[in-house]
Amino acid sequence: MHRPVCGEDSLSNLTSEAIGPPPVDERRLHPMVRVNRIVRTIGCPLAVFVVVTVRVDEPTPAWMWAALAAYAFAWPQAAHGLARLSRDSKRAAQLCLMFDCAVFGAFATLISYRLVPTIALATGILTAVTSGGGVPLFLAGASTLGVVFVAGMLAVDWQVATQTALVTIVLSLALAFLFQWLLAFQGFHLARELAQRRRQIEEQSAQILAQNEALETAMRHAEEARQAMAAANLAKSRFLANMSHELRTPLNAIIGYTELILDATYGEVPERVRGTLQRVERSGRHLLALINEVLDLSKIEAGQLKLDVAPFALAETVTAAVTSLESLAREKGLKLETQLAPGMPQVTGDERRITQVLVNLIGNAIKFTDAGEVEVRACAEASRFTVSVRDTGPGVAHEFRSRIFEEFQQADTSTTRPKGGSGLGLAIAKRIVEMHGGTLALIESEVGKGSTFGFTLPLAGPPSIAAAQPAASAEAT
Repeated sequence: MHRPVCGEDSLSNLTSEAIGPPPVDERRLHPMVRVNRIVRTIGCPLAVFVVVTVRVDEPTPAWMWAALAAYAFAWPQAAHGLARLSRDSKRAAQLCLMFDCAVFGAFATLISYRLVPTIALATGILTAVTSGGGVPLFLAGASTLGVVFVAGMLAVDWQVATQTALVTIVLSLALAFLFQWLLAFQGFHLARELAQRRRQIEEQSAQILAQNEALETAMRHAEEARQAMAAANLAKSRFLANMSHELRTPLNAIIGYTELILDATYGEVPERVRGTLQRVERSGRHLLALINEVLDLSKIEAGQLKLDVAPFALAETVTAAVTSLESLAREKGLKLETQLAPGMPQVTGDERRITQVLVNLIGNAIKFTDAGEVEVRACAEASRFTVSVRDTGPGVAHEFRSRIFEEFQQADTSTTRPKGGSGLGLAIAKRIVEMHGGTLALIESEVGKGSTFGFTLPLAGPPSIAAAQPAASAEAT
């Protein structure tokens, strides 16, 4: 039979195709980026027209006209694109505003520092900068504008023109008004966004409070239902545990009188009657075994099952359990083997209950195995001992492995299953092992090839006994 091998978990290799960066959602951009795009689309051409109205009558190289055209029509789209592609759109927008400050400083030189246009250009761009970043950005923009302004003055030897055309003045004032409008629009837009976010937060907070109240109500109802179910289950367990005498006494009387009749205590019994009485005895013993299982489980759940803890020889206990089931294995033609590690030490526990666990595991292996063998192994390692029972039966399907240790559960749950039983044996065995401070589990199983059940217990006995021994030794010392 295949045995599972521990190893590293296999990981599936995932391949991913190279894809470009996801499209930038306009809603994720800082509001300043969208407002600056609108203002630049109108303001940049307007600022260039202010320069054109002055430079149109003065000698101007072709490259300067090309640069003015690029700033008027290409820069608004380029600045918006740079902000969209940047990880920090707000920071990118502020840097673009610094570039605008430098350009407007150069524009002052191109218009020969005429008073009204120069003041309008400086006021407009600094207003836009202030609306985008407050006082810190205003100081940075003013510094950039001042540096370029002074550099331009040095380049043209402080030549200042005093005459200004009316159209230049009108366009300059319109430009200043545009940037003032930017400040107002920016403030209004941000205030509206803040109000919307505040409403969303208030709505989400109300929803969370409502959900918390509903969750608390559901948890309270679930706790009440759990307590009621636990109380009902405890009452049932106590009732069955208290009824053990009333249930077993009449059944033991039936079995006892049947045995007396079969032993000819009351005279010879005809063969026809003897066969019937033998069936009555077998049925009575089977019923008594079922009642004992139910009562054992009820006692465990009610906390009334006490362990009779004492040292005992594990090897002898395993041998006795196997011997008691040899006839059952022989009737089915199964090979029943025992492998005990040499020098098995004595263990501490309830020998009768450990025998009950062994008989249950070996009996199940024999009952569900139609051909092959059943092997029982026992060994001691460090402070624990391990017992395993392997069979060549049908195995346990994967979907049943999580519930075979639950009460009234079997791998075959159909009403026509060929194997009998109440489905309590493994549940009781697991509880007994856990009361001893050990674990019982399905070690391995393969459908069609067999299963291996096993349990491990501490050599020193249940935890309460093991903890009491050092204290008693210290007190005696």
